[in-house]
Amino acid sequence: LFDGLGPMRADDARGRAPRRGPETKSTVRVALPVPIDRLFDYTVEADAALVGCRVRVSFGGQKLVGLIVPDDLRDGDATGSSRSLSPVDEVLDEEPAVSEELIRVLADEADAIFCPVGLAIAHGLPPGSAPRVARPYALTLRGERALSQGAVGAGALGGDARPILARLAESSATLPALLRGLPGIPVARRLESLLRDGLVERRSERKAARARVPSVRIVRIAPGLDLEHAAVTTLARATAQAKLLRRIAAHPGGISTTALAHGDPQAPATLRALLRRQFALIETRPIFAAAEAVLTSDEKEGARVELTDDQRQALVPIHDAIKRQLPARFLLHGVTGSGKTEVYLRAIEETLAAGRQALVLVPEITLTHQIVARLRARFGDEVAVLHSGLKPGERLAQWERLRLRHTSIAVGARSALFAPLEALGLVVVDEEHDGAYKNEEGFRYHARDLAERRAARACCPLILGSATPSLESRFRAEQGELHRLSLPRRVGGRPLPAVEIVDLGKEKAKSARGRKLILARPLRRAIEETLVAGGQTILFLNRRGFSTRIFCFQCGHAERCHDCDVALVFHASEHTLRCHYCDSTRVVP
Repeated sequence: LFDGLGPMRADDARGRAPRRGPETKSTVRVALPVPIDRLFDYTVEADAALVGCRVRVSFGGQKLVGLIVPDDLRDGDATGSSRSLSPVDEVLDEEPAVSEELIRVLADEADAIFCPVGLAIAHGLPPGSAPRVARPYALTLRGERALSQGAVGAGALGGDARPILARLAESSATLPALLRGLPGIPVARRLESLLRDGLVERRSERKAARARVPSVRIVRIAPGLDLEHAAVTTLARATAQAKLLRRIAAHPGGISTTALAHGDPQAPATLRALLRRQFALIETRPIFAAAEAVLTSDEKEGARVELTDDQRQALVPIHDAIKRQLPARFLLHGVTGSGKTEVYLRAIEETLAAGRQALVLVPEITLTHQIVARLRARFGDEVAVLHSGLKPGERLAQWERLRLRHTSIAVGARSALFAPLEALGLVVVDEEHDGAYKNEEGFRYHARDLAERRAARACCPLILGSATPSLESRFRAEQGELHRLSLPRRVGGRPLPAVEIVDLGKEKAKSARGRKLILARPLRRAIEETLVAGGQTILFLNRRGFSTRIFCFQCGHAERCHDCDVALVFHASEHTLRCHYCDSTRVVP
């Protein structure tokens, strides 16, 4: 799939042969990341590509990377005879990069939310994993002759064309590179003239993907080498080389070049001598270690806890669905501190025991650290973390760990939904009510809904957990679409915090006429009691600015935006009223 990585597995179900056409050509259906709601047909060498492989194609005068999809996906998108189809420029994968199951899930979601299917399917690949295509400028033969004969510099081209041709004579270059290297010259305009005159041309060059799995260089002794014989004969006078060779041999699995050079500044030179004698070998190995592989002392002590009666009852139908591989949908409604995470852990345990994989979603990147700590305390290095906060190479490494089945648990924010889990046995959506699960750009999916679709396609249970379920989930549970599991009590019988809702309208009516109500009497009394007791108080304000609005205490009139019809926010530092929708400002009356 990617440079330097191992092969992918494939089977007949995911690698259906492309449709055959004349002249040993096959027709393949390709999803392209363009804002057009359809698929596109291309021709390719017979049996040269499988469903889920990436291909580079020509589209609208540019080169795009698309994904081969099943032939029966959107039969209405058929283009016509293969004789009139454009050929695939290059097949980038020997084995599928995305499973057919995930392709169908994304296509179904795209249809449901009216998103161009190619944009949705493109999310199945980790960002930055596809090789890039550069379009540099290069000299043509005519340009080389013109430069060598001195024919450039007069006429329509102007004298500033020669520096451009001289720069391109050294090597091809992109427009940004030419602009940096030739300041003061109208490069873009001159390139248009040079293109028209046939002195330069645009080329397509393949470049490595932006995302690469981190790697390490490992040194080991050459196979079949007699260490002692080499040390006393060939290396009898090269004591430094003999010492380093013994040090390498002390690590049967190999030792990194960094570790080898630690504390020995002469090690690199000595190693080069051993390599020339072919006594040692260097190989590059990808690093698939977990993003947070080292457990803290507190996490190592994360022992199994005794379940409450509510937790045991909730786990009975969940375990049954996992064992029988049923697409059951559960709403785990538990108050804060009731032990929902422990229910997740026990369900994941059952999933791993069945030889399947688990997917855990959290709404925010900052919340991944909390649940990852719990998962790692229970399952060790069986956790792969996926979210947009990782560097592209780190994210690709985690993606590869899952694809190669080095780990069986994927945890992350909404983008973890696209993890390569071919043996998915459980999907958990924690804090399912959170608005962060809604993706607001491009492919505007809701992770909760897409998780349900993926669980149904994988025929595995889905757990939606929350202390305050969304209205949609609560309604569906009441209608019987979701099996509601209740955890009404906190673990250990700890009491819930006291909550008092204050009606500010009634409080205002109790206040003296004309008196401004800043803090209601119950809130003011609670703050005073807390301060007297030596405690602290936190006030959460759900607004930006000094005040959410300016209004008349007598008639209730509030200053509003003429365009958006919302109350204007008072910013004390600027002494202005500002609309937080259109950003218009107004002088305070």
